[in-house]
Formats: sequence, structure tokens, C-alpha cells
Amino acid sequence: MDTDYDDQSMDMEERKKWAHKDVEHWRATSNVHYYAREGYYGTAILVCDGRLATIQDAPLAILKGVCLTMLGKIPEAIRQLDPFSTDNECALGALYALKWAHLSAFNPGGLLFGESVFSATLLTPLRLVETQRLR
Repeated sequence: MDTDYDDQSMDMEERKKWAHKDVEHWRATSNVHYYAREGYYGTAILVCDGRLATIQDAPLAILKGVCLTMLGKIPEAIRQLDPFSTDNECALGALYALKWAHLSAFNPGGLLFGESVFSATLLTPLRLVETQRLR
């Protein structure tokens, strides 16, 4: 019976020891969400960098990648998000953010990957006809 009491007191001591870090983590995460919602993406990135310097946190790193995408820093965002695409816990969010970053990338000429300039010039009239039909 005494051992059960000792285990419970040990848990409370452990909780007190780690509670401060949880508060800092949630404060940083909520600040990033606030700054991103208000459009202060640079400030959100600074908060992410400050927190990621002390702890490795996949959701916070994904938020940093989203903020980089919103600022138009697409190559940096892709480099930030790519390692988390295979993470079991956050893969869906990271893949969605990667898709969004790739779609936000500047694509001169509007060519899709694998299209050639020749096929794009041949298909342009067909695309115009299709878009007019859809309207």
C-alpha cells in the first residue's frame, strides 16, 4: 500500500516538473495561431524559430512551413515541410501543406510537370474551348 502512495506522489512530482514546459509550449502554439490568423506571418515564424530552438515539435514546424508559404517563400517552405511528410503522427497535415506550397509556387507559362512547350501550344486552343464550355 505504501508503494502505491509513493508512485502517486512521484507522478505529481513529475507533473510539476514538466508542467512548466507544457505551458510554454501551448503559449507558443497559441501565439503562432494568433499571429497567423491576423496575417503577421513573419512574427509567427519568429515565435516558431524561438520554440523550435529548444524543442523539436512537428506541428509547430508544419505551422512554420505554412507561414513561409503565406509569405511566398516557397522553396524554404517545401524544405521545412518535406521531412514531416513521412511522420506517422503529422503526415496528413504535412502532405496537405506541401501540396498547397507546390500549388502556390510560381510556374512560368502555366505548364504542368511533364508537359512540354510543344504540347502546351497545341492544347491551348482546346483548353480555351473547354473553359468557355464550362462557363
